[in-house]
Amino acid sequence: MPSPSEQATRACVLERFFSALLWVSCLVTFIVAVSLYIALSLIITPARLHSVARVGCRVILASAGQRVRVSGAFPSVEGGPYIYVFNHTSLLDTFIMVSVLPEFVGAIGKREQFQMPLWGWALRRWGAVPISRDRLQDAINSLGEVERSVLAGRSLLIAPEGTRSPDGALGPFRKGPFHVALNTGAPVIPVRITGAYEAKSRGDWVLRSGRIDVHILEPVLSAEHDAHDVTGLRDEVRARFEAAG
Repeated sequence: MPSPSEQATRACVLERFFSALLWVSCLVTFIVAVSLYIALSLIITPARLHSVARVGCRVILASAGQRVRVSGAFPSVEGGPYIYVFNHTSLLDTFIMVSVLPEFVGAIGKREQFQMPLWGWALRRWGAVPISRDRLQDAINSLGEVERSVLAGRSLLIAPEGTRSPDGALGPFRKGPFHVALNTGAPVIPVRITGAYEAKSRGDWVLRSGRIDVHILEPVLSAEHDAHDVTGLRDEVRARFEAAG
């Protein structure tokens, strides 16, 4: 009979083997899906491709061994635009959010992402706005561009933490998204994701199959805050995330 250490070693080897299979499945699906999206976006506007993007993201997640379950409901699209914010713990988060959002949205991404083959092209076709966090004026300009988009009626998707959590815990919230919310009067829709960190955490290449839960929380009305109360709005939104566990 194998010793406990031998059993643990075998379990680790099996986990890594199945993870490698999931990566192959996920990457092949990703390349096909994103290539198709880019091709279609050359003849169809990205806004009209949202339903295709939703299905594509669901397929990518399924190929990575993930089942997505949604609880709660988004407010009517007609009542927008909105600022959709989510806790950022995993490489899978963007696919998760696009797969559940009821409308085409604007987004902000680190400038480095736009230099990546295929993914960077998809971000440009989507119309995402690059941001340089180490260059204050560039970041301010990017937020100004996003505000104009929201004022024109396009909702925004953004992670208030700014980067993936290293340990799955909720990190500090940056003020940028809440400046946008106050300057545009757009309600903030918090979306709490659980299970994504366990599937693919930062700094660990292993991809694990499982269930991802998406909890749509009650909106926070930025119009009920003073125009300069960025801290108050940020703290109220964070409290919603913390209350949701």
